[in-house]
Amino acid sequence: MSTYLIKCDICEKDIITQHCNTKYCLDCKKSMRKKQQVAAHKKYEEKANQEYEENIIIIRNSNARISAIAAEARKAGLTYGKYVASLREVTQ
Repeated sequence: MSTYLIKCDICEKDIITQHCNTKYCLDCKKSMRKKQQVAAHKKYEEKANQEYEENIIIIRNSNARISAIAAEARKAGLTYGKYVASLREVTQ
């Protein structure tokens, strides 16, 4: 197998590696991976919060009172909470 001498993109240390597409030394690789995970989680949370906000707006704009929704839930044979949860699943 071939070996390559590459500079780390962050700290610019020389790295001896067996892969030509290596970008980071072992120390920088750990910190870079952590940054990527944090960014991905933040993006996921923002998307989830946005979808939740949109669902709340849809439910609020339905102009249905709680008692009317509870009556619909009873007709469907569900509790109020399960019925509202099913409404949120449908809107997603």
